[in-house]
Amino acid sequence: MRFLTGTVAIATVLATTGIVVGPAAGAAEPPPVCAAEQSGEAQAAAMAHACGQRVEVLAKRTEYAQVFANPSGTFTIEQHAAPVRVRTRSGSWTPIDTRLRKLPDGSLAPAATLADVRFSGGGNAAAVSLSNSRGRLELNWPATLPVPRIDGDSAVYPEVLPGVDLRVQALASGFTHVLVVRTREAAADPALRRIRYSLASPGLASRPAGDGFELVDSSGTAVVRGGAPLMWDSRGDDSGPAASTARAPGDQARTVRARLSIPAAADKRDVVIEPDADLLADPAAVLPIYIDPYYETAWHHWTFANSTNTSNDRVTQRVGRSPDNGALYRTFIEFPTATLHGKHVLSARFYAKLVHSWSCASTPVSLYWTASVPMADRVGWSPGLWRHLDERSAHAHKGSADCGNQPDVNMEFAGGLAGLLQEAANGYWGPITLGLAARRADGSAESTTSYWKKFDPGAPRMTAEYNSYPNTPTDRTIDNQACATGDGR
Repeated sequence: MRFLTGTVAIATVLATTGIVVGPAAGAAEPPPVCAAEQSGEAQAAAMAHACGQRVEVLAKRTEYAQVFANPSGTFTIEQHAAPVRVRTRSGSWTPIDTRLRKLPDGSLAPAATLADVRFSGGGNAAAVSLSNSRGRLELNWPATLPVPRIDGDSAVYPEVLPGVDLRVQALASGFTHVLVVRTREAAADPALRRIRYSLASPGLASRPAGDGFELVDSSGTAVVRGGAPLMWDSRGDDSGPAASTARAPGDQARTVRARLSIPAAADKRDVVIEPDADLLADPAAVLPIYIDPYYETAWHHWTFANSTNTSNDRVTQRVGRSPDNGALYRTFIEFPTATLHGKHVLSARFYAKLVHSWSCASTPVSLYWTASVPMADRVGWSPGLWRHLDERSAHAHKGSADCGNQPDVNMEFAGGLAGLLQEAANGYWGPITLGLAARRADGSAESTTSYWKKFDPGAPRMTAEYNSYPNTPTDRTIDNQACATGDGR
């Protein structure tokens, strides 16, 4: 009877990959040649065993995920809810880097993102052009643009209207543009009642998608997705995630939706945004006021729901009862499970980065397996919380009052996650959806304002350590005699 043991299997692969596994008689053992990555699983497993360190399986790297071979013989997959790397034209990988740089033609571009994005260097060129392998769009401001100022990942075009700046920001897979209304006179300007952008997208048609819209190709596949435009003022604390900025409203900001209209005609169309006149005219509104839509080519694998079914920015992930409008929020994050199909899941973790809490002391948040959700701008209240997986507590209060600015906290959840992933592996499931809710394991206290929290949307990730089940032995013999079973043995 012949069995191929794990040791023999690894030794065989070590020989084929050129890693020396044993010295000749009387010779000193040479150290193995170690590297951080190998192209395939077998090569990575052999090197991890020989070198005593984990080795990445390069063939399985994507914008969202990595697989590592461990020295113990197991594998670990790390999956992110947002893209974290991009493949360059040379075929190598590099981390997402949205910082802008000036190109020889005067335009501006992020260093490394999923979409090919260009911002105007001023003049009559398109304010933004965005393209990928399936299509292209150009967004134009209806007047000559001034030369922009670069602010990290953003281009700031001053005074596009009196007292109004246009701020265009590069995202990992798209861009957002924000009008910053700095004065009362600007807020009263009739030019802000209807803001008209010219949009050119050859061969693409538009259709509604949640609170926003999509540009689709001839097959109906979404090429670009636009989010619902929002408006917010600067009411509230003036520091930390609780404060309003051009990226997102603060906890106490007055937030409303702006009206969006876009004709369905192909090639050329106008995108018209009608800001909320009441907010612009309100003398109690705190300046500056921000008006913000965004566009993306690759959808991040998360969405949210709130009890008032109102739109919000996607700059933060919110859970709990909002101290501003009283709405309950939950965040939903999707992860594929295909890599685990047919595998033995040994352990699993979910990680999230807490960037703000209402309370200065630790309060709970729970992780759930939930009903699947469309990866839309927002989903209706609320997808079902099917199974409680784990509860953790933390605090990261921000603001000048109370306890001041507390540090961010990387939260780790486990509990029943490994068991859930084993079910997915056994059943060859599609993606699973995990939900964060500011409630206890028994489902209580979600309406408690002190449980309010914000998480970094670029940080959620799930890891799972797994192994393959052994194959059934074949050609089983003893002394060249086949093994027998049953009563005739």
